[in-house]
Amino acid sequence: MSFRQAYLQHLQGDGFPTIIENQSRNIQTRLRWKLHEYQAALHVSFNATDHLACALGGSTAALSYNHNNVVIMIWNEARYPATVDVIASSLQILSESARVMYSDTTGVVQKINSTNPAAVAAFSNWALISINIQPTEQGSRLIFNTIVMILMLLQQFFFLATMNGVASHSQLVSRVLPKQNYCYAARHLSSFITSAALYASPARSGLFREAGL
Repeated sequence: MSFRQAYLQHLQGDGFPTIIENQSRNIQTRLRWKLHEYQAALHVSFNATDHLACALGGSTAALSYNHNNVVIMIWNEARYPATVDVIASSLQILSESARVMYSDTTGVVQKINSTNPAAVAAFSNWALISINIQPTEQGSRLIFNTIVMILMLLQQFFFLATMNGVASHSQLVSRVLPKQNYCYAARHLSSFITSAALYASPARSGLFREAGL
């Protein structure tokens, strides 16, 4: 309830990610096929409010109360690497806003058993636990995906440099018609450089993976 109120009353808008509520208790078992539709999931433990209320009363529940079992953020790093920082920070803001909302609307401060250290400790901030269902080395992944573009640029550079060098050394421009010159040089040099790149790219990929990057 506190999370819903905090989002609807204070955070909902263009500058905050859209939250879609799902009442299913089996959310953890269904997230693997649902996360392709959403960027992350925020799971609030069932009866979390009741468990906290019992712990604040100073009963035996205060001794077993776990701050790490209140709210969990579940996400997939492999699918949404670029936006995870924005999503994580937004959900952290939502978690803190919900805690303040819970304190203000329920009056739990007056209900705390101040003579029980476990009850006082239960009132401390709950922790937003992050579960990454598919950890990914984003730095290495970025290099692996972009190095192909660099190789293509190098290929074009060496192609043009070779054409200029051959034409200058053999004086093809002065002895052969321009059209024949470019057709001859482009055909042979492009075939050679393309063949070299064809073998170099898979070799680069294999070495990159064997290095564990």
